[in-house]
Amino acid sequence: NRRWRAFERKATAVHFGHVRCVDICTAPPHRIAVTNFDRVTLYHSGTFTVLRSLTVWQDSAYCCRFRSDGRMLAASGEHPGVRVWGTRGKLQRRLDGHTRAVYQVWFLPNRTSLLSSSDDMTAKVWDLTTCTCVVTLPGHTDYVRACHPHPFDSNLVATGGYDHAVRLWDLRASPSSSGHPSVMAVG
Repeated sequence: NRRWRAFERKATAVHFGHVRCVDICTAPPHRIAVTNFDRVTLYHSGTFTVLRSLTVWQDSAYCCRFRSDGRMLAASGEHPGVRVWGTRGKLQRRLDGHTRAVYQVWFLPNRTSLLSSSDDMTAKVWDLTTCTCVVTLPGHTDYVRACHPHPFDSNLVATGGYDHAVRLWDLRASPSSSGHPSVMAVG
C-alpha cells in the first residue's frame, strides 16, 4: 500500500539537547512537533524538513501537544505557564496559574479545554476561549508529572505523581472546601 511505503524512508533530525516530547498531529498534514532544550520544532511528516521553530521560554521545554483538528499546539516547560500557538506559529494563548514547572499538557476532546500537570502538586483544566483556569485538581502530595484526558469524555481526566498515586477525576463533581474530589485514587 502506498501509505505504508511512505514510512519505509527513515528521516532523522538532530537536536541540540535531549528530546523530551514528540507529538504527531492526527489531522492532515500530520505535522510532527518535538520539544528539546528551550523550543518546539515543527516538522513536515513526509520530508522531515523544519517548518518552524517556536521558542517556548528561556528555560527547558518539556511537552508539546497538537489539538485533534491540528489547528493549535500547546507547550509547557520549566516556566510555570502553558503557551498555545496556531500552527502558523502565532502565539494565541498564555495560560498562567501554575506556580512551578508544567510537565504535561493535553487538549480535552471538546477542543475548548486544556489539561496541565505541574510540580506545584496540582493539575489544572483551562478554558481556551477565556484563557482562565476553570478547575484546579489538588490532592497529590508531590510533583504531578503525568496527566491524560479520557479520549471521548471531556469530564474525565487522570493524573499521576511522584507521590506514587494515580487519580481519576470527574470534572462534574462538586468541589468541597478541601478542593475538587477525585473519583478514584490508587497508590
